[in-house]
Amino acid sequence: VERMDRLCALALVCLALCAPGHAVHSKYFRQHEFSHRGEACAILSEFTSAAPHTNTGFRSTLTAEEIPLFTEEGSIPLESYIVDDSAGGNGTHYVYPTDDFHAILQRAKQMRASEFWKHAGTLQKTVHETDRYIFDAMERYMPPDANVVVFGSVEPWFECVALVFGARSVTVVEYNNLTYEHPMVTTVQPHNFRVPEGGFDVALSISSFDHDGLGRYGDPIRHDADLRAALMLQCVVKDHGLVFLNVPIGPDVVVFNLHRRYGPIRLPQLLRGWHVLDALGWDEERVTRPADWRRTYEPLFVLRNVPHSDL
Repeated sequence: VERMDRLCALALVCLALCAPGHAVHSKYFRQHEFSHRGEACAILSEFTSAAPHTNTGFRSTLTAEEIPLFTEEGSIPLESYIVDDSAGGNGTHYVYPTDDFHAILQRAKQMRASEFWKHAGTLQKTVHETDRYIFDAMERYMPPDANVVVFGSVEPWFECVALVFGARSVTVVEYNNLTYEHPMVTTVQPHNFRVPEGGFDVALSISSFDHDGLGRYGDPIRHDADLRAALMLQCVVKDHGLVFLNVPIGPDVVVFNLHRRYGPIRLPQLLRGWHVLDALGWDEERVTRPADWRRTYEPLFVLRNVPHSDL
C-alpha cells in the first residue's frame, strides 16, 4: 500500500510538471522567450566566486550615475524609504537553536494539517496571504524527497514549510550569517554556495529578489541584481525543476533602499526565460492599477525550468 501511495504521488507530480499545456497565460509572461543557460551559469560562477560578503552596500542614496540605471533612463519612478537591515554595515547573525527551530516546524505541521488554504475559517483569516499561496502551491507541485534551496532568509519559516511538505534537504543562501540548527538544513553565504550535480529540485525566493542590489541588507549596490538573481536560478534548478517566487506587483517603481515593485516594464524582465506554470493570487489588472507602494500585493509564481531541447 505504501509503495502504491508513493507511485501515485509521483504520477501526480509528473502530470503537474510534464503536461505541456499547463500554464498561466498573461501578456506579461513571455512563455517562449527562453534564455541561454550559459548566461545563467556565468552569473552563478560570478556569484559563488566573489570574496566573502563584507556588508559594504548599505547607504542612503544613489549616485547621479546610478539613477538612470535603476530607473531605466527615467521610465521607472524613483522613491526613497531607507531601512538598515545590515546592523549599521556590520552584518547580522540570526540564530535559531534546535528548540526554537522545532517550535517553528511544529507550527508549520499544524498549519498543514488544518488545510487552512482550502476553506474559509478563523485560521485562514489570521494568516498572511503568502502563507496561503505557498501551502497551496507546495501541496499541488512539491515533488517528493526534494532537494530545496532558499534564497534570502531571516527566519526559517519557509524552510520549515518545505520540510513539512517532504523536502529531503534545505540549503539556505543568505548574504548575512545564519545559524539554523536542524540536521536537514544547511546555511551558506554566496562564496560557500555549491549546486549539487544535476541541480536542485526546487528553489524558493519569497520577498527576496526585489531587495537584491539595493544595499538594504548590506549587499552590493547593483541596478540589475534582481534580474541576474532570477536568471541565475536557471543554472541552479534542475531541468523541469521548480521555483516558487514572489515579489511586489504593481506599477513599476524603485523605492530605494526598501524594495522594487514590478509592473509592465520590469516584470517581463524578471520572468525572462521561465515557464510560468501557475500564479497563485494573480490579478492582471493590478499590474497597472495605481497603488501605494507601502501596501504590497505579492502573488506567488510557480516557475518551471524548461530546457531548450524541449522547445
